[in-house]
Amino acid sequence: MIHSEVTDLPKEIQDMLQEFNDIVVDNLSDKLPLKRRISHHSDFIPGASFPNKVAYRLSPNDNEEVQKQV
Repeated sequence: MIHSEVTDLPKEIQDMLQEFNDIVVDNLSDKLPLKRRISHHSDFIPGASFPNKVAYRLSPNDNEEVQKQV
């Protein structure tokens, strides 16, 4: 574990730590959080393709321009 004093840090970092001192913690836990009731996971099917869908629609002209640039 790395220990350092705030005074050893650059002035910019010291200023930032002072500005956000209400959300910066002095020490972090070295243990994992407790296991929760719900476990999230993704089921992968061998050989299946990813659902590649466009995030948003483009006009035909915009789509053509994107295709040119890609």
